[in-house]
Amino acid sequence: MANFIGGRDESGHRVPMSVAVLNSVASEWPTTSTTPPGVAEIIRISGLLFVHGYCVYEFFTVGVAWSLLAVETALRTRLQAGDGARFKEMLKRAE
Repeated sequence: MANFIGGRDESGHRVPMSVAVLNSVASEWPTTSTTPPGVAEIIRISGLLFVHGYCVYEFFTVGVAWSLLAVETALRTRLQAGDGARFKEMLKRAE
């Protein structure tokens, strides 16, 4: 984490990375009242993993995997794709 910065302040100076910075970023990940509950929960867990990556670096990787699960679940729901639909195919359809 020592090599990561948490952004820049108004003067352009580096802001140190912190749990608060990561919480701020994760809190901006969008969900709405129409987000399916399962997808919203995966996004919430992905955000927690992202924040806890500050303490356990590997959680960043796990958080990314969970975020991809959220995308896949959202596409499957939105496109009404069956269980046999492949992620790549759903991405092409969504595009």
